[in-house]
Formats: sequence, C-alpha cells, structure tokens
Amino acid sequence: MKTFEAYKAIIKIENSINTSSFTLDGFNTWPILRMVLWSKLTSNDVNIESQNYIVKTYNLIKGIVSKIFYSYKRVKFKEDSEKIFFSRPVYLQKLDKDKYVDRIVDPVMDLFAASYNLTKYYFTQIPKEKKLVNDYFNFNPHASFRSIKLSQKQRDIIDDIETLLNNESLDLINNYKHDLHKFITWYTSAKRLLKKHNNLKEVYLACWYFPDMMGICAAASELGIKTIDIQHGKQGKYQAMYSGWTKIPEEGYDLMPDSFWCWGQPSCDHILASSPNRKKHIPFIGGYPWVDYYKKNSPSIKLKTNHAKTIVLLTMQAPLASSKERIPEFIIKFLLSKDIEDLEFIFRLHPNDEKGLNYCKERLKVINPSLYSIDDGSVNLYDLMKVATHHITAYSSCCYEASLFNVPTLLYGDESKEIYKEDIDNEVFTWINSNSDDLTNWLYSDTYSKLHTSNPYIDNSHLDTYK
Repeated sequence: MKTFEAYKAIIKIENSINTSSFTLDGFNTWPILRMVLWSKLTSNDVNIESQNYIVKTYNLIKGIVSKIFYSYKRVKFKEDSEKIFFSRPVYLQKLDKDKYVDRIVDPVMDLFAASYNLTKYYFTQIPKEKKLVNDYFNFNPHASFRSIKLSQKQRDIIDDIETLLNNESLDLINNYKHDLHKFITWYTSAKRLLKKHNNLKEVYLACWYFPDMMGICAAASELGIKTIDIQHGKQGKYQAMYSGWTKIPEEGYDLMPDSFWCWGQPSCDHILASSPNRKKHIPFIGGYPWVDYYKKNSPSIKLKTNHAKTIVLLTMQAPLASSKERIPEFIIKFLLSKDIEDLEFIFRLHPNDEKGLNYCKERLKVINPSLYSIDDGSVNLYDLMKVATHHITAYSSCCYEASLFNVPTLLYGDESKEIYKEDIDNEVFTWINSNSDDLTNWLYSDTYSKLHTSNPYIDNSHLDTYK
C-alpha cells in the first residue's frame, strides 16, 4: 500500500472505532496499535522472508537468553543529570576516520552542554571499533516474561479493523500483543531509571514511535518529567505517526512526547493540521542543529571520485510501500546507454538497510564499474553532498539537506509525487515519471537544475536561543 493510502486508511480507522478501548495498566495504548498498523500497511513483501521452524526456535531461545543476560547488567547513570537523551546507533555518522557523532542527539546536546548536566543512552550495543565523540551509557531493560492478554472487546475491534481493511492476514493481534509486551518492559525499566535522577526535568527522544520510546514517555509522564521528540527526518502530512491524529484525549497520550522539536514551520503545520486546538503534543521550531554542527566540527575530507564533471548522489531506502526497488529500472537503463560521458553515480545505502549492499552489487553487475561507486552508509552524508552536483531519491528527506549544499534534487515514483507535492509544485524539487530520457534532460539542462526556495523546510534561525 502506498504511504498516502496507508495514512488515509489509518485516519478512517481512527474515526470509525473507539480508540479508548485499547488500554494496558491504565495507559491508553492506541498509539501502539496505530504504529503496528502504520508498519504493516507500509511494509513491502520484498523485504519479508519466511523462517523455518529451526530458525524461529533459535531466535526465540537467543532472545530469552539475551533478556536474562541484560537483566543482570547494571544500568549506569549520572544522578545530577538535568536532561537525558535516548537515541539509536543508526543515527551515527563518521565525523573523521576515528570518531562518530550522533547527527540527531549530539548537536542538541552541544547546544545545552554549557548550561546543563547531560546524559546520553543507547538501546543497543555499539561496536567497540566505533569511537563516539560524546560519552554514553547503554540502557538495557530488565527481562519480563509477563503474559499479555487482550480483552474480548479489544479483539473484536481489531477484527473490525481487519474487516475495514479487507485484510485478515495482517496478524494485528499478535503484533499488537508483542509490542504491548515490549512497551511495558521498557516502561518498567525506564521508570526505575528516571526515578534515580532528582534533578531531571526533560527527556529527549530520537524517533518516539516505537514501543521502547513509548515506554520511556509513559514512565516520564507518571513522574512529571517533560518529553521532547527530536525530528529525525521528513515529518510530512502523510507520516501517520506525526500527522493525522484526530482523537487526542483532553489530557493527551502518556505514550506520546509532550513536545515535538521540528526542523521548521512546515513540520509544525503538518503535525497540527488535524488537531490545531490540542493542549499536549505541541510542535515547535527548534531547527536542525546537525547542519551547523557539521560545518563547525567536520574536518576537510576529500572523497575519492573519478573526477567526473557530473557526480550524481542517489540516496536509497529499503523497500517500503510501493517503492520496491532501491535502484529503479530507469537508472539502470540510463547507465547502460552509450552516450554517457564524464559522469559518476554514487549509490548510498540507508545506514539501517542490512540487505542493501548485496542487492546493489547484484543489481549493478551489468553496469560499467567506472560509472559508479557504492557507499554502504558509513560515509558522512554531508561529505557526499559536498562533492555531488546532483541528487536523486525516491522520497528521502535528504532532498532538503541537499538543498542546503545547493545541490538540486530529482524525485521519482508515486510516493514522492504525493509526499512532496507542494515542493514539486513550488519547483523546490523536480519530479519525473521514472523515465530515463527525462533523467537525461534533467542532468544536462540548466532549466531542470535550478533551485527554488519557498518556506524553507529547515529553519536554523532559532538555534541561538539555546546557547
């Protein structure tokens, strides 16, 4: 299902059912079921592989052993912390040959470092060979073997949802129960951790809409600690975990952040469009401090290229919704043409795309190796932006970052046509209907490469207020 179709389906569902029926331990857990729906409806069958019984059993046993092992590991903390940050390793970017920086969390921490005591946590282990610029702790939840049982009313409503979607193969009940268990595990552990901080006033999150972060939000809410989600990518009008909330309770959801730190006004507008009078979960313009942080701290790195006049950066994502191919057919057709001169493609994988490298190697077998290189996501994106003359993506928010480096972006496919409609209409980005001839025209015509700015998506004018 396409992203905007999934979004509209979720809005229809939310307005057709009693969302307050979904509860666990006094919490309204509709945000969890909404997240399950969003994930299922936008998933792509290409990315799903069946597992045999032995593999499933092995993974189950491995998971249980890991839970028990981590339960005995003591979570470190700084008692005087006034602000705590929770993040994920996927946001780590190489700053130089030895150091990594968290592009979402570290620049915000840098804004507050002179005035507050800060602590950063990661949910998963970071390889020892990755040396981080800022200190951090690991936060591992205590093992929980609690059995989650749904009321018959909840089961009936979920059946109604599957009927509305005309799809009984989504396995919503089991996925919902799985994420409820994960949520309550993280909630219990987070509450234990947060209570140890007498001076803690705020908790910052990198991507709130997963059960682990929802558990932290719920724990902080009970303790009267404010939670803020830091924008990590495009928060458009069809991103169902940010936009389109039509039934927010008067007191809000404990599982959602109190505030949303947004890159600019468009993100704030998208979040508030469906419920402008809400009293909680309020967006504000914080800017995207990673941009300034990079410019201030990044060493001068010269990437190896073939010194072509035209260097095209293609930022990929794993298959999602209607976007089934990381590298579309029209790109392959273009690279197989005989008229290419003085050009190089850089195919950049999403840092969280584990299967992408093998895919790219296989997909590009038929292409002359001198015409391209593959970046597995480990190179700093902005280092690539500095050498690129053009940028192409299906729908990645990298298009906004490319504009900061005066690199024009070409969008393609049905996803971007809907998601970026306003920007396409305003000629901020160019969109083509996946056609190699249109690609040729865009690459070699100044008419297609002009940059226009209107209501900039990233507004860093507010950063000085935090210093």
